[in-house]
Amino acid sequence: DKEFGCTAHLMDKHIDNGKIILVKKFKINTKDNLSSLLKKTHRNLYFLFKEVINGIKKNNLNYLKKSIKASSGIKWVKKMYKLKDIDYIQQIALNSTKKEIGKIIRSTYHPNFPPYIYIHGYKFILEKKV
Repeated sequence: DKEFGCTAHLMDKHIDNGKIILVKKFKINTKDNLSSLLKKTHRNLYFLFKEVINGIKKNNLNYLKKSIKASSGIKWVKKMYKLKDIDYIQQIALNSTKKEIGKIIRSTYHPNFPPYIYIHGYKFILEKKV
């Protein structure tokens, strides 16, 4: 993907389904990895939070009504990923190319949840060389 974002929305009984208040999008650079993307996401979440809270503070619920109306054209993505999906994405296939392995590591490596490979029923977990 070339961009990522975070969303402020009204919550309902479904995950990522409520009316959207505001979206902050940002570019994913070719040098970004999971850690740098998480940092960018947290930074943008902070600014998104501040903008929504300050909007409510200044304009009461009118801010929410106007923001929801302005965001009405924005739709949630169709596919919602779950932890088991991420676990599957982290698995490196035995026939993966060097390029594919690099992409998997770059997009999924986290010290607590590293990519892995199964060989003959054994799970081998990637460890970052120190």
